[in-house]
Amino acid sequence: MPDASTLSPLILSASRATDIPACRLDWFLDALNQGGCVWRNPFNGKTVWVSFARARVIVFWSKNAAPLMPHLARIEQSGLAPFFQLTVNDYTREGFEPGVPPLEARVAAFRELAERYGKDRVVWRFDPLLLSRTTPVEELLRRVAALGDRLHPYTSRLVFSFADLHAYPRAARRCAAVHADIREFEPAEMTAFAAGLAPHLTRWKIPAATCGETLDLSRYGIVKNACIDAQTFLRLGLLTHEEARAVAKKDPGQRRACGCTLSKDIGAYRTCSLGCVYCYA
Repeated sequence: MPDASTLSPLILSASRATDIPACRLDWFLDALNQGGCVWRNPFNGKTVWVSFARARVIVFWSKNAAPLMPHLARIEQSGLAPFFQLTVNDYTREGFEPGVPPLEARVAAFRELAERYGKDRVVWRFDPLLLSRTTPVEELLRRVAALGDRLHPYTSRLVFSFADLHAYPRAARRCAAVHADIREFEPAEMTAFAAGLAPHLTRWKIPAATCGETLDLSRYGIVKNACIDAQTFLRLGLLTHEEARAVAKKDPGQRRACGCTLSKDIGAYRTCSLGCVYCYA
């Protein structure tokens, strides 16, 4: 249904607003058949048609990418190169992510995607880091290290953020409702986490980066991330030099501390059924 209100992005984000592979796969496959989708602005209600015709890269954000796997060839045949931002957290004991598959299944899916596309196209996110009664800084470090020992051969980067609850009242209320003493990090605790992570990064020989954080952790070898990055896609051969230049500026629709370059998110808020207590969406 293309009309005057049509966007034709080079990079699709699928999606910061919802887990499309886990919860909206049928909708996405239908959009792929149609060559695009309707996107509704959550702030003013206006709709636009997002055409997939010019799109070259699609970034999947997911905690459960397994349902997507049988459809990857079809996605590639449509001219889209998949890139993955995969969140593999370990809050199993606490039940903070009630709708995600068991940890073993998520690790297996991560490895399968890396074996298919290479570790540079599969980013490991432990995101967000959530302080609670049973997950103090030391325990979070232990869990990240245990997962990193398994995942580091299959990724080229770890991305993390510190849970930001004050800015998201709905998430704060959900966290309070589980009576786990969930709270935000103090700056000293952020620094302690970074210091504890640094030796593992050296051992794994992968870098780490923060997502949407203002605190400078560079002295621990931790940089600020661009989760969607034109230069990364250029380096991987997913965009041409001309295409990378066209999307090289900071995405104005993202938070001030976000380093992402231009893309178009095609997800809709409140359509994810995973039920994560800390979810900002």
